[in-house]
Amino acid sequence: MGEGGGLDFERGQPWLNVVLYRNGDGDGDGNIPAAYFDAMIAMADTIHNEPRWRAWWSGAEQRELTISVNYSAKSGRGSVTARGGRTWASFRMEESRFRGRGAGALAHLAHTDLATVFARVSTALDMPVPGDIPRPADATAPTPENVASRERLADLRKRRRTQPQP
Repeated sequence: MGEGGGLDFERGQPWLNVVLYRNGDGDGDGNIPAAYFDAMIAMADTIHNEPRWRAWWSGAEQRELTISVNYSAKSGRGSVTARGGRTWASFRMEESRFRGRGAGALAHLAHTDLATVFARVSTALDMPVPGDIPRPADATAPTPENVASRERLADLRKRRRTQPQP
């Protein structure tokens, strides 16, 4: 055990694993957009190697955190399970959120998704999050017009699905 009751970590010892996959059960092409995937993995690498985050995780008294995100037609609540020094966090997010977004918007979405995941892990383990998730340099937040357009498009798609077909 390290100072403060946490586990000791050697420099370079892996503690964070992020797994992203897409079921292909939705209406997408089965691939996670490269800009989203790259941003998510780059942020995870930064977090993994940053001493502040390593110190935060040592306070969990767990050796390893594996985050698994499945992108599918429907989102789900997610779960966080800790056992035997390992923690698994599994989430399901809607793949439709990728549609119509440019590279900067996808990087922003990856940032908000990873922040949400870490907030849920922190809550489940009764830990604070050690500050902000590192933001990708190319992440661009949506404008109010983008948000309104997305909401209108989602509403139209929903109406189309609920209309009886001749």
